[in-house]
Amino acid sequence: MLSGFSIAKGATVDVLSGGIASGTIVSSGGTVDVFTGGTASAAMIKSGGNAVISGGTLELGSATTASGTIDFVSADTLKLDGTGTYGSVVSGFAKPDVFDLSAVNFISGTTSATYSGNASSGTLTVTDGTHSVSIELLGNYLATTFNVGPEGGGGTGTLVTDPPSGMSSVAGLVGPHNT
Repeated sequence: MLSGFSIAKGATVDVLSGGIASGTIVSSGGTVDVFTGGTASAAMIKSGGNAVISGGTLELGSATTASGTIDFVSADTLKLDGTGTYGSVVSGFAKPDVFDLSAVNFISGTTSATYSGNASSGTLTVTDGTHSVSIELLGNYLATTFNVGPEGGGGTGTLVTDPPSGMSSVAGLVGPHNT
């Protein structure tokens, strides 16, 4: 377990299967790579910092700031414990990646995801009517792209996924992805 570590200026920390990096601060020029089975929790991604999720989980705590970049590679989870606007720019979000929004309660028929942007970037906002999270995405998405559903394991939060192109309507589906 790595705790309270700062990464900057060309340094990279790899969090491998079974590994946990807690309270990691990624500053300008630094990178944290979270691989399958690895977890980086309570991370802070500062301006110029980069997180790469390759099958692992990156968790940004409720009091965490994020203004660097977060790159999804394959079957990744970005867990956001707070509400508001996250300043990080997220790229590569696609099926089977997941946003796990702990502070946005999943309420069937009430929780919604909206996207506003153009062919290269935009903002995804997920709300339960009281709590909301906004995430800046790079990529080509439609305003009706995202699937919302409940967290598993007894959690009350919301999971957001991006269904594949051409997928028909299913429970919680807002629309198909078009990239």
